Amino acid sequence: GDASTQASTGRRLTPRTHVTSKDGYWEVVGGQKSGGIRVRLGEDTKSILCRDRLKPGAVVKSVMKLADRMNYEKISGDGPNYGWVSIHLRGMDLMRPFTGEVPLFRA
Repeated sequence: GDASTQASTGRRLTPRTHVTSKDGYWEVVGGQKSGGIRVRLGEDTKSILCRDRLKPGAVVKSVMKLADRMNYEKISGDGPNYGWVSIHLRGMDLMRPFTGEVPLFRA
C-alpha cells in the first residue's frame, strides 16, 4: 500500500468527524483584535468573567441559548472549556454557525 493510506491509520492523527450547524455547532468569529471573546460563568452579563477568552476559530457546541446568550461546551480551539458567551455584540457577529470537521475526541 502507499504511505498516505498507512499514515491515516496511525494513532497520532486525531480522528475527525463531520458536524453541522443544525446540530448546534458554532465557531468563534469575534475577538480578532482583543484576543478572543469574553466568557462568563453565568447567563447574566454581570456574572463572573472567566480569566481566559474564547479564541477566534474555536468550535463549540451549544448547550442552551437564551436570547443572544449561549451556554457552550468547547469542542476544539483555545479558551475556557465551557461558559456563556454573547452571539452578537453591537451588531457584529461574535459566533457563527459552524459546519465542518472537528476532532472526534477532545484533547
